[in-house]
Amino acid sequence: AKREIPGLPRPASCLALGFEDFRTFSSGMILLDAYFEAGGNVFDTAFIYGSGYTETLLGQWLKNRGVREHSVVIGKGAHTPLCYPDVIGKQLTQSLDRLQTDHV
Repeated sequence: AKREIPGLPRPASCLALGFEDFRTFSSGMILLDAYFEAGGNVFDTAFIYGSGYTETLLGQWLKNRGVREHSVVIGKGAHTPLCYPDVIGKQLTQSLDRLQTDHV
């Protein structure tokens, strides 16, 4: 099931796929495909998850599948001890690059 959330341009699935680590690109693709095909479109990631690998994998998947405009990506940063405004901005920029998008 999906719900409208004020401020989001598309309905969001009631369940988010949160992940920290995929061991391989192929195993990640299988899980992401299955989740999306079942109606999921909310992805919860963070700057530190998998040392950036999971953001890179998700960005490649979104681009390869052409589903970025149908997806909601939740990005997180400010993980201790790097909670300073200048560091958070750099983390966000790096996350956006990894995710191959301009917004989270």
